[in-house]
Amino acid sequence: MLSKRLGLFLSMMLLSVMIIACGPQADQPGAPVEDEEMMDETPVDETEQEGEVGDEGEVTKLDLEIELEDDEVVDIEFEEEWDETEAKYVAAGESFRGEEARERIDELINTLELTPDMEEDQVIDAVLDYFNLDRENVVEFDMEVAFAGQDRLEIDRDQV
Repeated sequence: MLSKRLGLFLSMMLLSVMIIACGPQADQPGAPVEDEEMMDETPVDETEQEGEVGDEGEVTKLDLEIELEDDEVVDIEFEEEWDETEAKYVAAGESFRGEEARERIDELINTLELTPDMEEDQVIDAVLDYFNLDRENVVEFDMEVAFAGQDRLEIDRDQV
Protein backbone atom coordinates (compact mmCIF):
# COMPACT_ATOMS: atom_id res chain seq x y z
CA MET A 1 0.00 0.00 0.00
CA LEU A 2 2.90 2.29 0.76
CA SER A 3 4.30 1.64 -2.70
CA LYS A 4 0.91 2.57 -4.26
CA ARG A 5 0.82 5.85 -2.34
CA LEU A 6 4.46 6.54 -3.18
CA GLY A 7 3.81 5.77 -6.86
CA LEU A 8 0.70 8.01 -6.89
CA PHE A 9 2.61 10.80 -5.15
CA LEU A 10 5.54 10.57 -7.59
CA SER A 11 3.15 10.52 -10.57
CA MET A 12 1.38 13.67 -9.33
CA MET A 13 4.72 15.43 -8.77
CA LEU A 14 5.97 14.47 -12.22
CA LEU A 15 2.71 15.67 -13.82
CA SER A 16 2.93 18.99 -11.93
CA VAL A 17 6.52 19.55 -13.02
CA MET A 18 5.61 18.82 -16.66
CA ILE A 19 2.66 21.24 -16.63
CA ILE A 20 4.77 24.02 -15.15
CA ALA A 21 7.71 23.36 -17.49
CA CYS A 22 5.56 23.24 -20.64
CA GLY A 23 3.34 26.24 -19.84
CA PRO A 24 3.73 29.63 -21.59
CA GLN A 25 6.68 31.73 -20.51
CA ALA A 26 7.38 35.36 -21.31
CA ASP A 27 10.73 34.67 -22.95
CA GLN A 28 9.34 32.10 -25.38
CA PRO A 29 8.34 33.26 -28.87
CA GLY A 30 4.59 33.52 -29.24
CA ALA A 31 3.98 33.71 -25.50
CA PRO A 32 1.49 36.38 -24.40
CA VAL A 33 2.95 39.64 -23.10
CA GLU A 34 1.94 40.21 -19.53
CA ASP A 35 3.70 43.50 -18.85
CA GLU A 36 1.26 46.36 -19.55
CA GLU A 37 4.10 48.85 -20.01
CA MET A 38 5.21 46.94 -23.08
CA MET A 39 1.80 47.25 -24.75
CA ASP A 40 1.61 50.06 -27.35
CA GLU A 41 -1.68 51.87 -26.93
CA THR A 42 -0.81 54.81 -29.15
CA PRO A 43 -3.93 55.80 -31.12
CA VAL A 44 -3.60 55.56 -34.89
CA ASP A 45 -4.04 58.83 -36.77
CA GLU A 46 -7.32 58.69 -38.74
CA THR A 47 -5.73 60.21 -41.84
CA GLU A 48 -3.30 57.31 -41.93
CA GLN A 49 -6.23 54.89 -41.86
CA GLU A 50 -7.93 56.64 -44.75
CA GLY A 51 -4.76 56.83 -46.76
CA GLU A 52 -4.94 60.59 -47.11
CA VAL A 53 -1.91 62.78 -47.45
CA GLY A 54 -1.19 66.45 -47.26
CA ASP A 55 -1.40 69.34 -44.87
CA GLU A 56 -4.50 70.11 -42.86
CA GLY A 57 -7.06 71.72 -45.18
CA GLU A 58 -5.36 70.59 -48.40
CA VAL A 59 -7.69 69.09 -51.02
CA THR A 60 -7.06 65.35 -51.32
CA LYS A 61 -10.13 64.49 -53.40
CA LEU A 62 -12.31 66.45 -55.80
CA ASP A 63 -15.25 65.03 -57.70
CA LEU A 64 -17.20 67.58 -59.74
CA GLU A 65 -19.95 66.95 -62.25
CA ILE A 66 -21.99 69.69 -63.86
CA GLU A 67 -24.64 68.88 -66.45
CA LEU A 68 -25.90 71.68 -68.67
CA GLU A 69 -29.09 72.03 -70.74
CA ASP A 70 -27.19 71.69 -74.02
CA ASP A 71 -25.82 68.29 -72.90
CA GLU A 72 -22.42 69.83 -72.20
CA VAL A 73 -20.72 68.30 -69.18
CA VAL A 74 -17.99 69.31 -66.79
CA ASP A 75 -16.54 66.14 -65.25
CA ILE A 76 -13.53 66.42 -62.98
CA GLU A 77 -12.12 63.68 -60.82
CA PHE A 78 -9.06 63.98 -58.64
CA GLU A 79 -7.88 61.77 -55.81
CA GLU A 80 -4.53 61.72 -54.07
CA GLU A 81 -3.59 58.82 -51.82
CA TRP A 82 -0.03 58.42 -50.55
CA ASP A 83 2.08 57.83 -53.64
CA GLU A 84 -0.74 57.58 -56.16
CA THR A 85 -2.75 60.32 -57.87
CA GLU A 86 -5.67 59.86 -60.22
CA ALA A 87 -6.83 62.78 -62.33
CA LYS A 88 -9.43 63.30 -65.07
CA TYR A 89 -10.48 66.66 -66.48
CA VAL A 90 -13.33 67.09 -68.98
CA ALA A 91 -14.60 70.62 -69.63
CA ALA A 92 -15.25 73.02 -72.50
CA GLY A 93 -14.75 70.30 -75.09
CA GLU A 94 -11.33 69.38 -73.69
CA SER A 95 -10.44 66.06 -72.12
CA PHE A 96 -7.27 65.26 -70.17
CA ARG A 97 -5.98 62.45 -67.97
CA GLY A 98 -2.90 62.00 -65.84
CA GLU A 99 -0.38 64.79 -65.37
CA GLU A 100 -2.03 67.23 -67.79
CA ALA A 101 -5.35 66.81 -65.97
CA ARG A 102 -3.57 67.21 -62.62
CA GLU A 103 -2.10 70.55 -63.70
CA ARG A 104 -5.52 71.90 -64.72
CA ILE A 105 -7.13 70.60 -61.52
CA ASP A 106 -4.39 72.18 -59.39
CA GLU A 107 -5.10 75.50 -61.11
CA LEU A 108 -8.83 75.06 -60.39
CA ILE A 109 -8.25 74.21 -56.73
CA ASN A 110 -5.85 77.15 -56.24
CA THR A 111 -8.26 79.59 -57.92
CA LEU A 112 -11.32 78.44 -55.96
CA GLU A 113 -9.52 78.47 -52.57
CA LEU A 114 -11.98 75.91 -51.19
CA THR A 115 -12.48 75.45 -47.47
CA PRO A 116 -14.80 73.01 -45.68
CA ASP A 117 -16.82 75.81 -44.08
CA MET A 118 -17.77 77.59 -47.32
CA GLU A 119 -21.46 78.10 -48.07
CA GLU A 120 -22.87 75.98 -50.91
CA ASP A 121 -23.94 78.99 -53.00
CA GLN A 122 -20.52 80.57 -52.56
CA VAL A 123 -18.85 77.39 -53.90
CA ILE A 124 -21.34 77.05 -56.78
CA ASP A 125 -20.82 80.70 -57.82
CA ALA A 126 -17.02 80.30 -57.73
CA VAL A 127 -17.12 77.10 -59.81
CA LEU A 128 -19.55 78.51 -62.37
CA ASP A 129 -17.47 81.70 -62.67
CA TYR A 130 -14.31 79.64 -63.17
CA PHE A 131 -15.88 77.73 -66.07
CA ASN A 132 -17.79 80.79 -67.33
CA LEU A 133 -21.18 79.05 -67.00
CA ASP A 134 -24.63 80.56 -66.36
CA ARG A 135 -26.77 79.26 -63.49
CA GLU A 136 -29.81 79.11 -65.77
CA ASN A 137 -28.12 76.51 -67.99
CA VAL A 138 -27.19 74.15 -65.14
CA VAL A 139 -29.36 71.02 -64.93
CA GLU A 140 -27.40 69.27 -62.20
CA PHE A 141 -24.49 70.23 -59.94
CA ASP A 142 -22.70 67.54 -57.90
CA MET A 143 -19.51 68.21 -56.03
CA GLU A 144 -17.58 66.39 -53.34
CA VAL A 145 -14.36 67.69 -51.87
CA ALA A 146 -12.29 65.88 -49.24
CA PHE A 147 -9.64 67.74 -47.30
CA ALA A 148 -6.67 66.35 -45.39
CA GLY A 149 -7.80 66.17 -41.78
CA GLN A 150 -11.13 64.46 -42.55
CA ASP A 151 -13.18 67.54 -43.47
CA ARG A 152 -15.61 67.25 -46.38
CA LEU A 153 -17.67 69.56 -48.54
CA GLU A 154 -20.59 68.01 -50.44
CA ILE A 155 -23.11 69.64 -52.76
CA ASP A 156 -25.80 67.77 -54.70
CA ARG A 157 -28.37 69.95 -56.44
CA ASP A 158 -30.69 69.52 -59.37
CA GLN A 159 -31.29 73.28 -59.49
CA VAL A 160 -28.71 75.90 -58.69
